[in-house]
Amino acid sequence: MSGLTHEQALARIARAMIRGLDLREIAAVVVEQCVRSLTADAAVLWLADLARRELCLLADRGITPEVVDRLRVVSFDACRRAALAARTRRMQVIEDVRALASGDLLPDAYEYQGMHAVLVVPLTVQGQLVGVLSHGFCKPRHFSIAEQEFNMTAAGMFAITIQNARLYAEVRQTLQLHEEFMAAAAHELRTPLTVIKGKSQRALRNDAREAGARASFETILREADRMGDLANDLLIVQRLRPGHVTLHCARFDLGPLVRSVVDETAQTTTERRFRLHVPDGLPVDADRALMNTLISHLLEHAVRYTPVGGPIEVRAHADDDRGVVSVIRHGPSIPRERQSHIFEPFYEPIPPGEPGYVGAASLGLYLSKRIVEAHGGRIGLTAGPGDQETLWFSLPLA
Repeated sequence: MSGLTHEQALARIARAMIRGLDLREIAAVVVEQCVRSLTADAAVLWLADLARRELCLLADRGITPEVVDRLRVVSFDACRRAALAARTRRMQVIEDVRALASGDLLPDAYEYQGMHAVLVVPLTVQGQLVGVLSHGFCKPRHFSIAEQEFNMTAAGMFAITIQNARLYAEVRQTLQLHEEFMAAAAHELRTPLTVIKGKSQRALRNDAREAGARASFETILREADRMGDLANDLLIVQRLRPGHVTLHCARFDLGPLVRSVVDETAQTTTERRFRLHVPDGLPVDADRALMNTLISHLLEHAVRYTPVGGPIEVRAHADDDRGVVSVIRHGPSIPRERQSHIFEPFYEPIPPGEPGYVGAASLGLYLSKRIVEAHGGRIGLTAGPGDQETLWFSLPLA
């Protein structure tokens, strides 16, 4: 290969490597690029398991099924070139299998495939072994220093991409376990909460005669309702997992729903003043129950950070092919450096000890973002003049 051809091949490899983050797909691309860009006739890619000191077959190209079976797991201590590359972190270069000295390590299973030249390259990222890539050629071949360096450069690109895909898979699995735990916890919370509410309501009706006792039971009921809301939010998060979204959509007018939720909130929050500018004529195809939850959480946030007696303004309008709903409040400002994080779970917009801090945060805004994005919409926060803040979302109009 000429220098220009090397550069073109590396550019092709780089383009192929950014297509996705799925580990199996990346592995398939690696062996494809070995055959295409590195002009190999066959390729085998192993993933390194450092704890077990094993190489696990991840992808292959140009190898028969019988040979593949022999290569599925290769111990670091095996008498194979791939194992030697894993142990030493050094490339193994075999220009002609027939010229190997008697008793020398054969290039893995290529002797069964009729390969005459083999390169076995360790894939490392910052000195850590990620895997081993072995590619073979049907004819004897001299590998110049430039070609070996080219192969090492390509191997470095492969290693980084495989490592990123591996880390992405681990993070995705961790998040899935996290969300499954939250869903299980939410289900388990429901039973004791039901018992607590039932007993408290019965006590209020029949036993709590003194004002102090009644106030205590009313507090228990309020807190049980709050925990019930949190359990419901956790279950909704589970419904809206990426790749597992469950929506029950129907067409309805967003305007009347917004007004209804604001009216309900105003009846239970008499210490804030609500102003409405919400017309009809905003048809959407959406999950009505989730839209109700979304609007409730935006209003809850506004109430939480609006001083007693302060105004909360709710507006809605059509913007081209989208319906936009805005909740505008005045009160303690969220620090600029924290504004981009408010849709993270349990994130506190105003840190403890700062003016306007009102206690632990909820899942409300995190869940709101999940709901909006599940409907193909957008959500954001805009800081206005003075102490004004606007939380808004937009959905495609039907």
